[in-house]
Amino acid sequence: MTSVTGFVSEKGGVASTAEAVNEFNADIESAGTLIDAGLEYESTIFLGAMGMMCREYGGWLKYSEGVVFNRVLRSSGTFDNYITEGDGLRQAAQNLTSVFDLKSANALKQAEQFGAVTDELLNRMESTK
Repeated sequence: MTSVTGFVSEKGGVASTAEAVNEFNADIESAGTLIDAGLEYESTIFLGAMGMMCREYGGWLKYSEGVVFNRVLRSSGTFDNYITEGDGLRQAAQNLTSVFDLKSANALKQAEQFGAVTDELLNRMESTK
């Protein structure tokens, strides 16, 4: 999401995403019965919204973003970790490289955040097995 507040306001936000996942599962299940009665499909699971380009003040989400983050958390779920707004990603894009390859303070912070989000994603995936 471009920001916590931006994502929620776009086309219904997280609730629409969770609903789309459910519709996708139903479509695949229906198609499977038409194509191959023995087709086994493991339903896609919505694991939560990931905050991207979030704004912080003093190491915490800014108040307005925190309010939205908590509302999304209660309604559909969010990842605990998120990626902050910063120049690291812009510098990486400009240099056609990964944020992990840059050494600026913001790039290092964002690389660490991507690692935390990835670890959380893998843990959530593992817990659904």
